[in-house]
Amino acid sequence: MKTFYIIGAIASAMYAVHFMPLDEAYFIKQIFKVIPMLFIILLAYRFHDLRQESYSRSVIVALILITCGTATLPYLVFSLMFFAAGQLYFLRAFFTMPWKTPHKSLLIALVMVAAIIIGWVVGNIMKDHLYMLSLVISLYIAITLTMLWASFHTRQWMIITATLSFATANLLFAINNFITPLSNLNALIMTPYYCAALLFSLSIVSYFGLPNKVLE
Repeated sequence: MKTFYIIGAIASAMYAVHFMPLDEAYFIKQIFKVIPMLFIILLAYRFHDLRQESYSRSVIVALILITCGTATLPYLVFSLMFFAAGQLYFLRAFFTMPWKTPHKSLLIALVMVAAIIIGWVVGNIMKDHLYMLSLVISLYIAITLTMLWASFHTRQWMIITATLSFATANLLFAINNFITPLSNLNALIMTPYYCAALLFSLSIVSYFGLPNKVLE
């Protein structure tokens, strides 16, 4: 039964990303973008590992919130609120796990990347004197990078890969909206986004999850 949800998520995501007609109504496109997330949420809800209930519960809530963010993409402020809340729940999930501090060079690199990304994206927004939007985007980027920082402390390859994929989707979305339009935008953003969501879901599913997936 797990395979049904995994195949359903992958197949519907491939359709939404690669095969959906370009002239399809925007509302219909949004529905098809949400369908893979429904498979992913059901997979996590029905088969989550009861041995890690706190982690599982937070991840499921996070997946529901980012699905709401996907559904409300036409309304940027509401979408950002849902995505930010989802990331905070991912952070909450990470804090339920044992932590092991990564090498200092990695943390320094993350701080440098944070400074570059915030300067690049927010700098372009401020050129148009959109100071409130600049503040909102700065806070959102800070949440994403904190989530990335926390993922490395878990030393779980599935969580780290999922978080890197999610951060990549966020960065591409920011580049497209605030720096320069990207070609083949749907595939560029949604592919890492769906990969991240599926990996987060699998991280709490029995026989796919955390116990034997530790990076030393």
